[in-house]
Amino acid sequence: MKEKKGVRRDRLLLIGDELYTIFLILTYLESCGHEVASARSSDNTLELMQMITPDLILFCDDGIPLTDSLTFLKQVRRMPQTSSTPVILISSRDQTLEQAKSLDKTIDAYMVKPFELEDLREQVRTMIQRTASPV
Repeated sequence: MKEKKGVRRDRLLLIGDELYTIFLILTYLESCGHEVASARSSDNTLELMQMITPDLILFCDDGIPLTDSLTFLKQVRRMPQTSSTPVILISSRDQTLEQAKSLDKTIDAYMVKPFELEDLREQVRTMIQRTASPV
């Protein structure tokens, strides 16, 4: 990825097992000017997070049991490098109970598939701005 001198692009980490979804989101967010790394949830994702220190994590949990997703996200929160990194959970689950469980301080936003890519771009922008702004 080419980067203009003096201009830092937001580093996003996209995690998931559904390759088509990952490719679609990665391609779109890169076209919006973000630097995007991706990892399969079964890979050494936690180690990757230590190396790149993302500004935002997007976690696609399709095909992953909810309990496994929440366990993984709790591990992310325990890491010093990512303890306050915003997390967007992208899921095809659309049940209130699961949504409430997911929002148990492990994620900052929840998007249900299908969604508009523009909505994702706006959610990413909001999370990045919220992190960059002192509260």
